[in-house]
Amino acid sequence: MSTEWEEIASRTIRDNRKVRTPDWFVELFAVDGMDDSVFWNYEKNSKYIVLSDRPLSKSQYQPVTRTLIYNEGGYRKIRPPGDFSEVLLSKFFEGNELFYLLHRDMRGEDNPTSVYLLTRREVLDLLPNGNPDSDLKSKILSTPGLLPSI
Repeated sequence: MSTEWEEIASRTIRDNRKVRTPDWFVELFAVDGMDDSVFWNYEKNSKYIVLSDRPLSKSQYQPVTRTLIYNEGGYRKIRPPGDFSEVLLSKFFEGNELFYLLHRDMRGEDNPTSVYLLTRREVLDLLPNGNPDSDLKSKILSTPGLLPSI
């Protein structure tokens, strides 16, 4: 894995739009003495979902709400907020695969800690046929472990 991408994990959507979380994700957002939770945001133009420890304040992001990371069947799971638009909720159909991506610059000290939650299509759209000016695209292209096997 590239030194820029600290973590990459895929998970399949379960019933009722539930998504299991990787262990590193729960550890990233755990706060002592509080229920584990995550704040849901999305990038306004691309509609990429960004999960964070607090609302993202840059103008290109739209913060939505905070939800709990809950236990179910021995796994930690998240579920998108009901007040997401239909465009965003449409990514959460049973059997669809989503990818958690943590870049080293997204592990905040002065900035919010955040993780992308992308569909396979969104990841592939960031590869060579996508927008050549995308910062995320250039980061993904520099991560050999994320490229599909041929």
